Amino acid sequence: MAPRTRPVLTAALVLATLGVAGCASDAPKVACPATQTVPNAGTLVAFTDGEQVPSARRFAARIAGMNVACQRVESERGAALSSKLTIRLRTEKGPALQSPRVGYRYFVAVLNREGDVVARRAFPVKLDFSGNATTLRTTETVTQRVPLPGEGAAGGYTIYAGFELSEAQLRYNRNNPG
Repeated sequence: MAPRTRPVLTAALVLATLGVAGCASDAPKVACPATQTVPNAGTLVAFTDGEQVPSARRFAARIAGMNVACQRVESERGAALSSKLTIRLRTEKGPALQSPRVGYRYFVAVLNREGDVVARRAFPVKLDFSGNATTLRTTETVTQRVPLPGEGAAGGYTIYAGFELSEAQLRYNRNNPG
């Protein structure tokens, strides 16, 4: 090895070691809950006047993806997992959209191993299709507390997300999968 490259390699190794040491933590490692889109609630199609034909579509929104990052927290209520959920939404303008402004709601629910809802919150989304925009992509970030009984793990929980739908919208989704 040439004498000039040795100091550069040594410096690189020292920096890499410091970087790895900086990532070390005394916090216990906790697995995040699984994330899932609620079947038949990952898409929302809004029509005018209740007509469910393509020419009457005002807009269509879908959950394009989700990811979660977690951290164990302790409080007077006991151990919990602070789950930061990032949801990517895609909303497309339809031919019957009269106003550039649209709004809808989505929800996040946490279910335990038995399928019981232990937490649920709904969130509004307000968008503006001003100008020539035909598709809007947004990212929503929500923090959800997941209780951890005793020394329990988050592996028994699932975080679900979906749109708040009317009966007609749910029926439309069931009849028009994909």
